[in-house]
Amino acid sequence: MPYFLITLALQVVFAVHCIRTGRNTIWIWVIVLLPLAGVIAYIIAEILPELFGSRTARRAAPPTSPAASVMRTNCCARTALRKRPPSTSSC
Repeated sequence: MPYFLITLALQVVFAVHCIRTGRNTIWIWVIVLLPLAGVIAYIIAEILPELFGSRTARRAAPPTSPAASVMRTNCCARTALRKRPPSTSSC
């Protein structure tokens, strides 16, 4: 009986995790139809790469926000202005 309850709890937890993180919905079917094997497969294929920051996980992550891109562009522009020699013409 405890094995059944633990397996059921793991299925619910990882199915909810799958939905909240926006993973492929096929994982829900795998978790539900293959009780312990589905949970283990989900952990190995989806959660561990994210935790260890593998290249695949970084590629799957959403790109940086537009604000970060604007900040990077502004920083580069300020650096370029500092390195530019002073102008002799008066505007």
